[in-house]
Amino acid sequence: MKKKILLFSLLLAFFNAHPSYGEIVNLEGDIQLLESPESVLNQESSELQIFVEKQNFILPQDIWTNVPVTIDVPLRWRGWFSQWMYRETNPIPRGTRVNSYYIYLNPVKIENVPRKELPVITATGTVTFSKPILGVIGWGEHLIETNPIFGLEGVEYSRVGNRLDAPNYWDMTKSDKAIIMDTEGKVLQIDFLSADGVDPIRVITKSD
Repeated sequence: MKKKILLFSLLLAFFNAHPSYGEIVNLEGDIQLLESPESVLNQESSELQIFVEKQNFILPQDIWTNVPVTIDVPLRWRGWFSQWMYRETNPIPRGTRVNSYYIYLNPVKIENVPRKELPVITATGTVTFSKPILGVIGWGEHLIETNPIFGLEGVEYSRVGNRLDAPNYWDMTKSDKAIIMDTEGKVLQIDFLSADGVDPIRVITKSD
């Protein structure tokens, strides 16, 4: 128990000493923290990756976030239908002060292998923020629409509508999930699987 407290204290001190890491206070599992990358597309890894976007930012418009609901999809529709296409009942209102984070899985590319024969990478990680999570954006077109609002200058984001599937293309029993794990709304567990391409989400938290 003492070791866990010491580790948490060291991590908290580290993050506080590095403002570029925003309001992230803890990372666990298959997830690594990045300085802002030059390109999301070229930053490949078998782990989830997270970097800080705009901080202490006042929303210029209402922002809709997505509902990662569990749904039963007929077999003939699997592969294109996504649980992330649903929106929350109410948007985050214009004028709210927020922080933004980009989390994604981008497996290392393997050349000259048919898509259906690519090995599936699974990654599960947990992020603890110091402020409550206001919403998660996971629908591809919605991510593209919000890149100009939350995205960092000089970072190349995906220009196609990458989507998080349910059920997943490679495993009909699994889906890409991002679940708030605590009653305060500060802990997010991400569970993704992919063989190629970028599986991204954008997490919006409250700011002071």
